[in-house]
Amino acid sequence: MVQINSITNINNENTTDKAHSIFPPSSASRHLHCTPSFVMESMFPNETSEAAEEGTAAHALAEYKARIAFGYPVAERPVSEYDGEDLEDYTDMYVNLLKDIAARFNNPIVMLERVVHFDKFIPGGFGTADCIMISDDTLHIVDLKYGRVKVEAEDNDQMKVYAVGALQDFYAGFPNIKRVYVTVCQPRINNYETWSIDINDLYEWSNKILRPYGNMALAGAGELCEGSWCKYCKAKAFCSLKNKNALESISRLDLERKGNLMTPSEVAALLPIASEVSSWGSGLLDYAKKEAIENGTRWEGYKLIEGKKTRKFANTDAVVARAKEMGLEDGFVYSEPEVLSPSKLEKKVGKATFRDSFEELVSFSKPSLSLVPADDPHDEYIPEVKEEPKSA
Repeated sequence: MVQINSITNINNENTTDKAHSIFPPSSASRHLHCTPSFVMESMFPNETSEAAEEGTAAHALAEYKARIAFGYPVAERPVSEYDGEDLEDYTDMYVNLLKDIAARFNNPIVMLERVVHFDKFIPGGFGTADCIMISDDTLHIVDLKYGRVKVEAEDNDQMKVYAVGALQDFYAGFPNIKRVYVTVCQPRINNYETWSIDINDLYEWSNKILRPYGNMALAGAGELCEGSWCKYCKAKAFCSLKNKNALESISRLDLERKGNLMTPSEVAALLPIASEVSSWGSGLLDYAKKEAIENGTRWEGYKLIEGKKTRKFANTDAVVARAKEMGLEDGFVYSEPEVLSPSKLEKKVGKATFRDSFEELVSFSKPSLSLVPADDPHDEYIPEVKEEPKSA
C-alpha cells in the first residue's frame, strides 16, 4: 500500500516557487569540481535546445501519469509537439518503474516533482526531485533522464544533492532513515541503474564536499578544473584553462613524419586530441558568431556573411491549383509524397513558364549566417542591433 499525504509536514505540493535555483543540482558536478565555473556561467544567458524542450515535455507527461498512478489529483493532460508513440512508451516505462519500486517497500510515502532544500549547506540551495519515496529506514530518489547519453547512478552528484535536500526537509519526520537509494531511469537507452549510500557517508560528503566547494563556487573562488563536466558549461568557449589545454593538445599534433600519409595507428592516437580541440573550437566559433549576430560585436579580422537562400513554396495547394489551371496532370507537380521543390519544378516546366506561373508562389528561407575571415570575397552582412555594436 502506498501512503499519500499521510503526515502533516509532508504533502505533494511544492512549498517553494519553481524559480531557478541559485545552485542547480543538475549542474552540481560541474560547480563542485570546477568552482570558478559557477560565476563564469552566470555571465552567459540561459539557452534552450530542442533536446531540452523534448525533455521538459517528457517530464510533464511523466508527472501527469505518475500522479494518476499514485492517486494524486491531476489537471489537464499536458500536450506538446513531441507527443507520439515514443513519448507515450517511455513515460509509461518510467511510471511502471516507480510502481515496481514502491511495491518493494512497506507502506511507502511517494512524493512527485517535490522541491527539496539544501540551504543548510549552500545558502538559497534547492531543487526539484522527480520522485521521492520514504519507507521505514529507507529514502529512495528516482530521476527521469530523457537523453540518450548514459547517466551513471553511482556517486552521482546531482542525485546526492537531492538526497541531502530530502533529508534536510524530511528527516525530522523519519529519524529511522539509515540508507539512501538513488535510481536513474533512462528509458530511451534502457538504462535503469540504482546505487545506494549509507546516510552517514552522505552526511560526510555533504560536509566535506558540498558545503565547502559549493560555497566556494558561489564566491567564484578556487581553481579551474577540466573534465567531463565541461561539456555543457556555458563558459567553456572563454575558459582560459580549456584554451590553454586545447593549444597544448594542438602542439602535440606535430608527429614525426614517416611518410606522406599517416598510419592507422597514428590516426587513432590523434582522435582523442582532435575530438577535444574540435569541441573547444566549435564552442568558441558558435559564441563569436552569436555575439556578432545578436549584439553586433565586430571581431577583428572577421566578418559575417549570408549563406544561400533556399526556395520553397509557401502554399503547396496553390501550386497544385495553378498546375491544374495550366492543364498539367495532377501527378506532374508531385514527387511522392510531396509537391516538387521549386528547383525541380522549374527544371520540369522550364524557366520561362516557372517565372510566369509559379515564381509568385515561391518564398525564401532566412539565409544562414557564417563568421569568416575578413578577406572572404562575399559581401559583409551587417545585422540590425538595438545597441551600438561592440568591438573585440
